[in-house]
Amino acid sequence: MYPPETGIHAEDMIAAAWAEQATQAQAEAIAALPADLGLDVESAVVSGRSWAAAVDRLERERDEVLVLGSS
Repeated sequence: MYPPETGIHAEDMIAAAWAEQATQAQAEAIAALPADLGLDVESAVVSGRSWAAAVDRLERERDEVLVLGSS
């Protein structure tokens, strides 16, 4: 049935919740890194209709290390 009974933006709410969970997990992982390593760590949670579209949303320099993950 269209529109779905949960609303047409129900998937957006789920994606936002996943992004918030991933952001929190990244923050916790970064906080657990040893401070004496002197690392300059940035994290981001991005999404897109494809991997390429998601990566294109990242603001980064060509010489930076990029680590991707998926759940």
